[in-house]
Amino acid sequence: MDIQIKLRKILTKDEFVIIGLGNIGNGDDAAGIEISEQLKENSNNNIFDEIDGLEKVIMDVVNSGSINSILFIDAVDFNGLPGEIRLFEQEEIPELNLISTHQLDLNFFMQLLAKKQKESYLLGIQAADFGHFSPLSPEVRSSVMNLVQLLKKILPI
Repeated sequence: MDIQIKLRKILTKDEFVIIGLGNIGNGDDAAGIEISEQLKENSNNNIFDEIDGLEKVIMDVVNSGSINSILFIDAVDFNGLPGEIRLFEQEEIPELNLISTHQLDLNFFMQLLAKKQKESYLLGIQAADFGHFSPLSPEVRSSVMNLVQLLKKILPI
């Protein structure tokens, strides 16, 4: 199924939250935060990033009666081509052996959400460079721009 169709299903069926993950200044690892920051400009307050306090946002979602799904966006290494975009469901995350730059493992958060009957997904962008003090690689920058455009079309902003 086309990624646009999948995202439309996730982001239009229920109450949802988007969380951009990453580290600014670590090359492509800033991709998730870059996307969420651009989406926040026109947001209806359901878009966050790791800078907002990841653990607090997750716990708010866990305890929410109205939020049913969460979309994490992050630069990852899934052995794809630089800038390649894939959508992963919670069940697929343990199999991926994703390299994480986060204090707490993304799989941990996704399992916690699943226990509370919340759906979670990872919109992953294949990173080319996680180097310290590096900008986004051209391939990932292009994917970031394309995803921002796509998500702005889908989101009820």
